[in-house]
Amino acid sequence: MTLHFVYGSLMSPEVVKELLGRIPPQIPGTLFGYTRWRVPDQVYPGILPGPVGKSEVPGFLVKDLLASEVEIFDAFEGDDYIKTPVTIRVSEASPHLHPGEHQAWAYVWKPVPGQPLVEHWDYEKTFLPHLEDYLASSREFRDSLTHIPRP
Repeated sequence: MTLHFVYGSLMSPEVVKELLGRIPPQIPGTLFGYTRWRVPDQVYPGILPGPVGKSEVPGFLVKDLLASEVEIFDAFEGDDYIKTPVTIRVSEASPHLHPGEHQAWAYVWKPVPGQPLVEHWDYEKTFLPHLEDYLASSREFRDSLTHIPRP
């Protein structure tokens, strides 16, 4: 089973549905040892390692992605992120995953020299006000991926 940890725009079921044509199971989880930052001039975040014991990022584990859907996520995140194995803690039982620690992939921001991440990112304050525009750009992005078949 391959799990992907999402912590930014992909936490939005609407964005995931625009990209994949469906909403796979999403289980709340926490990534410890990282901090979530707003990417400069964007409404989405990146994560970077943070102080041990003082850093955590809430998000969702996405389960049951098809190979073509992983390809879409990889393309969506692009070259600005490094796909990194991480350990996510799930606190509450769900029909899809038991509590405990789970290995997953996360897209970690690739620092850009001279472009530090300095502003913390908040889903409701930073992202949701821009959701409609983001959905439109997500739709355009998905439409551009003509080499990946739609489900």
